[in-house]
Amino acid sequence: MLKLLASKVVVGRMVVQLDQPDKLRGTENDVTLIHGDTLNIPEPSRSVLVLGSVRNSTSVQYKEGAGVDYYINRVGGFSKEADKKETHIVKADGSAISSFTNVRTIEPGDTVIVPPKEEEKIRTLPTIRDIVQIIGSALLGIAALAVLF
Repeated sequence: MLKLLASKVVVGRMVVQLDQPDKLRGTENDVTLIHGDTLNIPEPSRSVLVLGSVRNSTSVQYKEGAGVDYYINRVGGFSKEADKKETHIVKADGSAISSFTNVRTIEPGDTVIVPPKEEEKIRTLPTIRDIVQIIGSALLGIAALAVLF
């Protein structure tokens, strides 16, 4: 699902806030289109897509006033490998909110993305095993030298 979402990103894609043309004219959201530009405005969605490290990645019917937890619970909750701290929202307009604790409202068409945890840089058990093997080999070498001399 994440690959599918990423494949929809097009080079040159731009986040724009839309309103009535007369209200946009002269504001920071007034985007000038040049020859070859296209403006694609999809039909408004009535669902919220939840992707990533959750039990069942799927769309959930939008519920007025519901928070991120509501949508994550509706898809079965976080999976074991979920990185809850890195959960973020991709808004329907293409903008992103990096920490879902900052999200006050979820809107129809938004996507909740729960990435998997990154693998630990130092894995404890294999590291301890390697250290013990090195120490064991060194002691064996010292014992062999002691027998020879």
